Amino acid sequence: MRKADRSLFGRWLETEINSRGMTQTEFAVASGVPVATLSRWMNDDGPFEIRGQNRQKLSDFLGVPVDVIDAQSGIIDRVMDVQA
Repeated sequence: MRKADRSLFGRWLETEINSRGMTQTEFAVASGVPVATLSRWMNDDGPFEIRGQNRQKLSDFLGVPVDVIDAQSGIIDRVMDVQA
């Protein structure tokens, strides 16, 4: 498993937050992810990890599988949805 790519994940998460018309704080409260953790994911302060419980909270709130969170963070390869 690779290390997460903060810039990749931060941009994706910012898009998700903005698409909901929320601030980072509102998003953190609504998703159950601590504000400090969300800020760390979005900025370059501290180590970047998406741990189990917060990973699941984010997955549940966004309505996407955990694998999507992992792919968006660069931890696993992105899977392209190929439609015939």
